[in-house]
Amino acid sequence: VGSKMSDDMSVMSSAASVVSSGGTDLVGHKEKELFRKLSSDFPNGRLCVLSTLVESVSSGSALQSAEWSNLLRNLGLCIVSGFRERCKKYDEMLRGLDKRRMKEGAKFDMANYFLVKESLVFSYEQMQLPGEALLLYQELSAFIGSGSWEKSGSEQDVADIALAGDYDKFRKCLKSGSVGEMELQQYLFAREVYLLFLLHKPVEVIERVHHFIVLSYKSKVGSRSIPRNEAESWALVSVWDVKCACDLYFSSSGSGPGRLKINSVRGVNAAEEERDVARVLSELLEFGRLRLLKLGDDKFGDNPIRRASVARPEDTFEAWGDWEPGCEEQEEPEALSEQQDGGVNSLFQMSTGSLLPGNTSKILGGGGGSITSNQSGSNSAMRSISSFGRLTKVLSDKSQMNAMSPAPVTGSSFKASRPSPTVAIPATAWLQNALLSQPSYESKYLELSSAIISLYSLSGRQRFAARLQGEQAEIYIMGQEYAKAEQTLLNIADICARDQWDKLHFWRLFRLVCCQRKTYNCENYLKTLVMCFSPRLAKIAPPQTYNLFQTDLEKIVSSPVINKTLPSSPFLETELSITDPPMGKSYHPLPYLRKKLVKYNCLVGDTINIAVQITSHLPRTITVDQIRLFLFAFDDYETVYRRSGATLEESQAYRILSLPEPNFEIQPGKNETSFHWIPMTVGQFVLASVQIQWKHTIFSYDSAVVRRAIQGVEVLPSEPTQTVELNPLFLIPGDEQEIRLVFNSGKDIITEGAVDFHCSDGLEIMPPPDPSSNTDADDTTSISDKDQHFDWAKECTVTLPPCQPGQKINLITKIKSKKVEKASSDGKIVKFVGKVQTLHARVTTSYHHALYTQLTHPNGSEPESDPMTTEFEAMVTTLDRPALTVDDTQAFEISDKTQVLVSVSLHCNTPLPFFLKEWNITFPAPLSLAPDGDKNDLLFVHPVTEGEILHFAFLCKRDVGATADPTFEQPFPRRPVLNVVLTDEFGKMFHQVLPLDLDTFYDKMTKEDQYKGTNIARTVLSCSSEEGSVGAPVNFAFDITLASTANVESPLLYNISCHQTDWILGGRVRGILPSEKKQFHLEFVGIPTQSGVIKKFPFIELRYSANKNRKQSGGGGNGGADLPPIRVHCRFPEQYRSLTYTNHMALACPSALEIGVGN
Repeated sequence: VGSKMSDDMSVMSSAASVVSSGGTDLVGHKEKELFRKLSSDFPNGRLCVLSTLVESVSSGSALQSAEWSNLLRNLGLCIVSGFRERCKKYDEMLRGLDKRRMKEGAKFDMANYFLVKESLVFSYEQMQLPGEALLLYQELSAFIGSGSWEKSGSEQDVADIALAGDYDKFRKCLKSGSVGEMELQQYLFAREVYLLFLLHKPVEVIERVHHFIVLSYKSKVGSRSIPRNEAESWALVSVWDVKCACDLYFSSSGSGPGRLKINSVRGVNAAEEERDVARVLSELLEFGRLRLLKLGDDKFGDNPIRRASVARPEDTFEAWGDWEPGCEEQEEPEALSEQQDGGVNSLFQMSTGSLLPGNTSKILGGGGGSITSNQSGSNSAMRSISSFGRLTKVLSDKSQMNAMSPAPVTGSSFKASRPSPTVAIPATAWLQNALLSQPSYESKYLELSSAIISLYSLSGRQRFAARLQGEQAEIYIMGQEYAKAEQTLLNIADICARDQWDKLHFWRLFRLVCCQRKTYNCENYLKTLVMCFSPRLAKIAPPQTYNLFQTDLEKIVSSPVINKTLPSSPFLETELSITDPPMGKSYHPLPYLRKKLVKYNCLVGDTINIAVQITSHLPRTITVDQIRLFLFAFDDYETVYRRSGATLEESQAYRILSLPEPNFEIQPGKNETSFHWIPMTVGQFVLASVQIQWKHTIFSYDSAVVRRAIQGVEVLPSEPTQTVELNPLFLIPGDEQEIRLVFNSGKDIITEGAVDFHCSDGLEIMPPPDPSSNTDADDTTSISDKDQHFDWAKECTVTLPPCQPGQKINLITKIKSKKVEKASSDGKIVKFVGKVQTLHARVTTSYHHALYTQLTHPNGSEPESDPMTTEFEAMVTTLDRPALTVDDTQAFEISDKTQVLVSVSLHCNTPLPFFLKEWNITFPAPLSLAPDGDKNDLLFVHPVTEGEILHFAFLCKRDVGATADPTFEQPFPRRPVLNVVLTDEFGKMFHQVLPLDLDTFYDKMTKEDQYKGTNIARTVLSCSSEEGSVGAPVNFAFDITLASTANVESPLLYNISCHQTDWILGGRVRGILPSEKKQFHLEFVGIPTQSGVIKKFPFIELRYSANKNRKQSGGGGNGGADLPPIRVHCRFPEQYRSLTYTNHMALACPSALEIGVGN
């Protein structure tokens, strides 16, 4: 594998140092002879032989495929190795040339340096590396003008060769010294553009073309041999040639206007590339527009475009006359919207046909046919134009522009793609037609500026586009084409408002007003005038101009021709708010509007005050005919904005509120008014919009458009004023009673209702009759089952008739209950078995507010609505316990135990208050009520309420030795009984029999009588010290004296104990005492277990042993059950101070002894 050695490139043959496994042994005689000859011809290069026996791998085995792959891999290594050797060689040569350039300066031969560096470029191109090759060409561009270049090159052939990019011929011309600096720039331009196409970078191609045109233009302007107007013409024609070439390269897509079909590189966003292409093309055409302006200055002197760009147009010096709507009307501009739609289709097709080879009959929309280079007036200028025209033909050739698979760069391949030098130059005819007359010049200028506007719009440069559109509008106004000027200004009026450029915004609106006064389009003129009175423009607008605007505005709204609704006009601003909300407010987001909803809560029948603040930006006061507020249901409001295109129709509104007075005066500044609304329907409502009618025009202000939170109202059901009363409050178990249900409608209007009775287990009700047939004249319905006979039932339903406010309905029926009371076997308490018997009454009604009839149709303006519903529940239960129960009973001995005071506490369980009518109490022996022993006179006729505790006190006398009365054996043996009679408010009496539990006291009295005056012991506990340490022993002693004892022969036992948390006792803490002695002395030891003051001491217990028979006066027997108890009265020390020990001595010793082994 070798390379041809040329004279100008000194390319060395190189190969990889990798040789196949066979080496030269696998080749034939001819191959060896060829290898020997190559080695002799290229002694400085390295050669290698790559051989294989495999001719084809189409049907070969896996071994053959692997061998063929190995051959290809080695071949690639050889090529890469040769490329590295070549780059290294050129890098060494360039380093040497750089050193010479630094030494020689301006005398350095830059042509040789250029040839060597371009040879390196060719190496990169051969290796399919166009990006690196482009960087080297850009480095060469930086050296232009820094060396000794031949400046006398003036032959047209050299320029053609340079622009064609024919590097073979150009290198020969460069060696011969016939290449000047201009030709060198043209050659580098052609080569860079070619590489950029290989890299699929159309944006950089246009930028490079723009740079070359500007550079060439500056060179021509600085040249004394070329007139200034010819340089301007060359630049303009060149720009238009590039524009036409781009028209062919970027084809329009079928998805819609304003799009570019760009063959983007993988990973590149097509939309971003579209914007970049539009940006660089707009910059290029902007340069051409400036050249056209300069040519117009030179051609006409008084350029009409310059007159349109003055600070104050000529028509503004004329005074405004009186204007009346509907005088005349101009036709709409034709196809103007197509020219200013911001699309790229209009850019490339509005003013020119397709620039295809052989199709030059329609050129750029202007007259004239194609003009070749020999038809020019100036040979030098037209030679440059012709050369650049052939270059743009190369750019417009799609087969060359869309070459996405670059081939190896060779002289023959590049020459085949070069165009014929006889291609026509259509842009020259376009330029000549533009300079024929001022109207033609204006037409061509508008064509060019429209193309630039479209590109600016596509690239997102709205301000740039608006500037040119404003210039176009002034041109139309100068030509009295007011309809076109109006359409142009309408497209750019809002751009300055979004940028908050207030002065320019007002100027655009002012010029728009000037046009619309001429066109007499009242609707458009009205829309423009209301836009002029905004809060920002009011600060900078001249007062006289504002007064003129308002005068025209008043004439338009007063004209019967105008009958229109305008949304959100800025000359008036509205703000809605709800003052004094009845129940507060809450905040909720509205995702479908991206706004916040402030929702106020109220009840049906509440008065809602809706305040409307209107801010006027007009200079004078106006009087509007009507102000209306539209209320929408929340669901309808959401449906409007989700489905019907956000159009609020009057027919969709739930309610429309109007001011009571027809005319309302709006002064400049803030004005306030309010609406009052009494809702009768439950739901959520939105304050959707405010409509202000001024003469024949309605101005609508939608809350969704205003930059404030949307106001809403949530109407909740009003509190029902109905009442339900169920009597009696409780039922007596086991009886048949009468119940009464009273329903009062209160202030509500009842449309329908029902009463449901439900009985629990043990209760049954008799269904009442239908109440609709028994209505009294006093609006009270009384129903009884006196003449009706029905079966008893567990539940029933009664339908209520419609009721007006204040009407009552009485339902009277009967209910019977099973008895659930059961006495316990022990006779001490009363128990109740089963569940509590309950009668439930549920009243369900549908009702309206009291103002519903007054406010709804046809009497009022509030729409009809569904009634509200509510439920009431009432219940009555049987008593689960007696009306009075004994809470506590206590007996106290007084006067040396001859009298006893008995205290009785009673608990009232009745839900209704009762009165104590009478009571009495009986006691079994040995107690009896003393004369005047009833101490409860103040309780007579005392009202008793539920949960109240009544305290009775009785003074009794004790009969010592008396026995129990046999009459008390049944039903409560040996138990006192308290009888209480209660009366209710109707005089009905209830008798309560209450047994009193004094069994413990009676047992005590019995034992006291049996062991009267016996078995009393008095003890004194003495302590050896008053304080000591924790754990230190303390000596205690009990001195016992038996005051009186019965004649019992059993031994006396004692037991000393204490609280375990305070003491540990030791010694004789239990034992036997002889019964014949009366005094004893017992010693023992106690150890305190905690520090601090101890007030609890050991105590002693005494009792008789039951091991022997005993003899007692008045009775006898065996066993220990009847032994008399011994009461111990002990006197203890006041306290013992236990101190915490401060040190502790102990002996440490091992836990186990070590035993020696092997002694």
